[in-house]
Amino acid sequence: MKYLFTIPLIIGLLMQTFSKELIMVGFKVNQAIIERALCENKSRPELQCHGKCQLKKQLTKEEQQERDGNSAKSKYEVFFEDVAAGINYKAYCASTPLITVYTQEIPVPPFYPIFHPPCI
Repeated sequence: MKYLFTIPLIIGLLMQTFSKELIMVGFKVNQAIIERALCENKSRPELQCHGKCQLKKQLTKEEQQERDGNSAKSKYEVFFEDVAAGINYKAYCASTPLITVYTQEIPVPPFYPIFHPPCI
Protein backbone atom coordinates (compact mmCIF):
# COMPACT_ATOMS: atom_id res chain seq x y z
CA MET A 1 0.00 0.00 0.00
CA LYS A 2 2.82 2.41 0.80
CA TYR A 3 4.35 1.71 -2.62
CA LEU A 4 1.16 3.00 -4.23
CA PHE A 5 2.30 6.52 -3.36
CA THR A 6 6.07 6.24 -3.24
CA ILE A 7 6.72 4.69 -6.67
CA PRO A 8 4.79 7.36 -8.66
CA LEU A 9 6.42 10.05 -6.51
CA ILE A 10 9.91 8.74 -7.23
CA ILE A 11 9.12 8.36 -10.95
CA GLY A 12 7.79 11.93 -11.06
CA LEU A 13 10.87 13.34 -9.32
CA LEU A 14 13.20 11.44 -11.64
CA MET A 15 11.29 12.56 -14.72
CA GLN A 16 11.46 16.17 -13.59
CA THR A 17 15.16 15.90 -12.80
CA PHE A 18 16.12 14.18 -16.04
CA SER A 19 13.62 15.89 -18.37
CA LYS A 20 16.26 17.12 -20.82
CA GLU A 21 17.85 13.69 -20.98
CA LEU A 22 14.44 12.13 -21.64
CA ILE A 23 13.88 14.57 -24.50
CA MET A 24 17.29 13.65 -25.95
CA VAL A 25 16.57 9.91 -25.69
CA GLY A 26 13.15 10.38 -27.28
CA PHE A 27 14.78 12.34 -30.10
CA LYS A 28 17.44 9.69 -30.73
CA VAL A 29 14.85 6.89 -30.73
CA ASN A 30 12.51 8.71 -33.13
CA GLN A 31 15.08 10.69 -35.12
CA ALA A 32 14.22 9.07 -38.47
CA ILE A 33 10.50 9.84 -38.06
CA ILE A 34 11.20 13.37 -36.86
CA GLU A 35 13.55 13.97 -39.78
CA ARG A 36 10.94 12.82 -42.33
CA ALA A 37 7.80 14.34 -40.81
CA LEU A 38 8.58 17.24 -38.49
CA CYS A 39 11.86 18.75 -39.70
CA GLU A 40 11.52 22.36 -40.83
CA ASN A 41 14.70 22.25 -42.94
CA LYS A 42 13.99 19.17 -45.06
CA SER A 43 13.71 21.43 -48.12
CA ARG A 44 17.29 22.64 -47.49
CA PRO A 45 19.46 19.52 -47.26
CA GLU A 46 22.69 21.56 -47.26
CA LEU A 47 22.04 22.44 -43.59
CA GLN A 48 22.20 18.75 -42.61
CA CYS A 49 19.65 19.35 -39.86
CA HIS A 50 18.42 15.74 -39.53
CA GLY A 51 15.62 16.84 -37.18
CA LYS A 52 17.81 18.82 -34.79
CA CYS A 53 15.59 21.87 -35.31
CA GLN A 54 12.77 19.96 -33.57
CA LEU A 55 15.12 18.96 -30.78
CA LYS A 56 16.13 22.58 -30.30
CA LYS A 57 12.46 23.58 -30.15
CA GLN A 58 11.68 20.96 -27.54
CA LEU A 59 14.69 21.87 -25.38
CA THR A 60 13.82 25.58 -25.61
CA LYS A 61 10.23 24.80 -24.62
CA GLU A 62 11.43 22.75 -21.64
CA GLU A 63 13.80 25.50 -20.53
CA GLN A 64 10.98 28.05 -20.76
CA GLN A 65 8.77 25.85 -18.60
CA GLU A 66 11.56 25.58 -16.02
CA ARG A 67 11.96 29.35 -15.94
CA ASP A 68 8.20 29.87 -15.61
CA GLY A 69 8.08 27.33 -12.77
CA ASN A 70 10.91 29.08 -10.92
CA SER A 71 9.34 32.52 -11.33
CA ALA A 72 6.06 31.23 -9.88
CA LYS A 73 7.92 30.28 -6.71
CA SER A 74 9.26 33.80 -6.27
CA LYS A 75 5.81 35.39 -6.58
CA TYR A 76 4.72 34.30 -3.13
CA GLU A 77 5.26 36.66 -0.26
CA VAL A 78 5.42 35.51 3.32
CA PHE A 79 3.81 37.69 5.95
CA PHE A 80 4.20 36.98 9.65
CA GLU A 81 1.95 38.60 12.21
CA ASP A 82 2.42 38.57 15.94
CA VAL A 83 -0.79 36.83 16.97
CA ALA A 84 0.10 36.62 20.63
CA ALA A 85 0.43 40.42 20.99
CA GLY A 86 -3.28 40.92 21.74
CA ILE A 87 -3.57 38.15 24.32
CA ASN A 88 -3.36 39.06 28.00
CA TYR A 89 -1.61 36.45 30.04
CA LYS A 90 -2.36 36.13 33.75
CA ALA A 91 0.15 34.55 36.02
CA TYR A 92 -1.13 31.42 37.68
CA CYS A 93 0.63 30.10 40.73
CA ALA A 94 -0.34 26.74 42.10
CA SER A 95 -0.18 26.59 45.88
CA THR A 96 0.63 22.93 46.32
CA PRO A 97 3.17 21.83 48.88
CA LEU A 98 6.47 20.62 47.54
CA ILE A 99 7.10 17.02 48.52
CA THR A 100 10.59 15.68 48.12
CA VAL A 101 11.70 12.20 48.92
CA TYR A 102 15.43 11.71 49.29
CA THR A 103 17.07 8.45 50.12
CA GLN A 104 20.80 8.46 50.50
CA GLU A 105 22.35 5.59 48.63
CA ILE A 106 25.88 4.37 48.99
CA PRO A 107 27.72 4.78 45.68
CA VAL A 108 28.89 1.54 44.15
CA PRO A 109 32.44 1.58 42.83
CA PRO A 110 32.87 0.58 39.19
CA PHE A 111 33.86 -2.95 38.30
CA TYR A 112 37.54 -2.33 37.49
CA PRO A 113 38.48 -5.58 35.76
CA ILE A 114 36.26 -4.56 32.85
CA PHE A 115 37.50 -0.97 32.51
CA HIS A 116 41.27 -1.45 32.30
CA PRO A 117 43.17 -1.62 28.99
CA PRO A 118 44.30 -5.03 27.77
CA CYS A 119 47.70 -6.28 28.79
CA ILE A 120 50.24 -6.87 26.05
